[in-house]
Parts: sequence; C-alpha cells; structure tokens
Amino acid sequence: MTPTDLKKYIYEHSEIITILEKLGMGNINDSNSKYISCSMPDGDNAESTVIYNDEYLTTLAYTRNIKPNGYDKQTNIIHLVMFMNKCEYSSAVSWCHFILGLSNDKDNIKVNDYLSFYKKIHKNKNTLKEQIYYDESILNSYTHTPHIDLVRKDGIISQILINKYNIMFDYRSERIIFPHYKYDDSTKIAGVVGRTIIKAFKELKIKKYMSMLDTEYHKKQNLYALNFNKEYITQQGIVIVFEAEKSVVKADMYGFPYGVSVGCHDISSFQRKLLISLETEIVIAFDKDVDDEHIQDICRSMSVYRSVSYIKDTWGLLDEKDSPVDKGYKIWQFLFKNRIKWRE
Repeated sequence: MTPTDLKKYIYEHSEIITILEKLGMGNINDSNSKYISCSMPDGDNAESTVIYNDEYLTTLAYTRNIKPNGYDKQTNIIHLVMFMNKCEYSSAVSWCHFILGLSNDKDNIKVNDYLSFYKKIHKNKNTLKEQIYYDESILNSYTHTPHIDLVRKDGIISQILINKYNIMFDYRSERIIFPHYKYDDSTKIAGVVGRTIIKAFKELKIKKYMSMLDTEYHKKQNLYALNFNKEYITQQGIVIVFEAEKSVVKADMYGFPYGVSVGCHDISSFQRKLLISLETEIVIAFDKDVDDEHIQDICRSMSVYRSVSYIKDTWGLLDEKDSPVDKGYKIWQFLFKNRIKWRE
C-alpha cells in the first residue's frame, strides 16, 4: 500500500482518531465534520493541531513546526507521525501500517509488538552497528552456473556482467545469489542476499529475499555495487540509485555502468553520506510504485550538497511495480534522458 493509498484508507475507514490516540495526542475532538482537533501530548491547547477529514488528511500544527526541513508543501498526518516519532517518512508510513494492521510488503518490515517497533525508530541514527566482513571464500558453496530466471525474468543476458557482479545460484535453497561487497573493497563480502526462484513464495510463506549468512548484514551501511562502479561513477559524474541489485546489472547491460542499489525504497543517513561524498549528480531511480512525495523528501535531503534528479514515468511506460530499467533499453534511455531536476 503506497502512502497515497494509506492516506485514502485512513480517511475512508475513519482511522484518524486511531492514529492520534496511538501518538498520545490529547483532547481529541471530532464534533466538526470537516476536521478533527486535538492537543499535543505535552500541551493543553485543544485546538493546537487540526487534521482535515478528507483524503489528503491535511494537518496544521499551530504550536509546533512539523514540516521537514526544506518541505514547502502542505503537511499531512504522516508528517505529524514523523514529528511525534522522530523518524523518517518511510518509517512513519510503516508505523501507520502496523498500527492499523495493514500489509506493508514493500517495506518488508516485521515487528512483534508496538514497543519493539517504537524503540526501533527512536534509535540514535548516528550509532552504527558493527558489520562483520568475509573474504570471497564464503561464496564457495554456491555455483557460478546462472539460473534461467536471470534471462527469463530479469532480462540479464550478459555472462560478462553476471561474472562482474559475481551473481551465483544456491541449489539447496533455490535462490539466486547476489553477493554484496563492501562499498570500498572488492575483496570483502558484507552480505549475501538470496532471491527465491519459487513462484508461489507468498502462498508458501517463503521470503522473496533473505540473507544467506548467519551474521547480520547491515545493508543500510553499504551501497551495492559501489565497489565495482565507483570508477565509472567518477568518470561520468553521475550515480544512479536503484532499489534492487538486478536493476544495477540491467542498467550496466544498457551501457550505464554507474548504478548502485540501496536494497529498499529509502536511503539511510550513512548511504546518503556515501552518495554525497562521490561529488556527482545523484539520480534517484526507484520503482514506479514509490510515492512521489517520498521521492521529493529524499531529493530534498541531498539537494543542499549535490545536484539531484529523479526518474518519473509520466507517460505510462512502466507497470506499477516496475523499475525504470524493466521495459528495455529504449524506454530506460528515454526515462533517463527526461529525468527531472529537483528544485525547491
């Protein structure tokens, strides 16, 4: 469910009060059919915060500034969640999904209870977990024989690129293997991600993606393929940020060997610093179903330091869940050429 769909759901199912109660807002009053008013948890002004009862859920906070830095549009209830929970946009969306008992498969976030999730989004973002690295011998249990899904499903037909990114296959778990090398060292393995080839993975309750290592892989402290593509990125003055590993490989196949992957549709503070340090144009090339408002927030967070642009399919060339590279070279080239320069 996208953020736009989420807001529509909250409105149509009259869940505004549920969100406000879980945030700890006080003096909640829904006597006015046009909006719901309340006070901040530590305040007594019953009209300090107003949420309009429409599908946009426009939210006005008169005693606090709930606008993210640089945000110039009207705030909504998700921004209120961001402010109250001190979290980023995607975490606020996931929190709402959890509170309302909705599926949020796109984020692939699972929590056991509200308290554990609440603690998770309140962690100090400056605290990095220790990442354990392995040498390439950790990959010896996998085969270099490419699986047919790389061709049939992903459209990756270049054996040279399969070798470059060391894409492998695990017969035991029936997964295509994507080794994640340390962002600045092609001899160290930070993580090994396996994608199932089983078509009925949802019905069988099998994870589509999973870590193949016993130790935790902190993917938010890495950028997939930066170790391989940094030279090209520096030469071209462009880094393209995709969600998935296969998008990086397909872009390379099309003659764009300057992509990286973040493994989701969000960019962590660590990844943001890495991207900024490259001193290039940053192009956000997330899947089509990622909410435009979220893309704007990501662009805004880096635009002070670097030129930022993003790819948006306004021509209906992609299916809902497609990556910009999924419909072939010509459409990718068109979308890339017509990328949108982000401006305040």
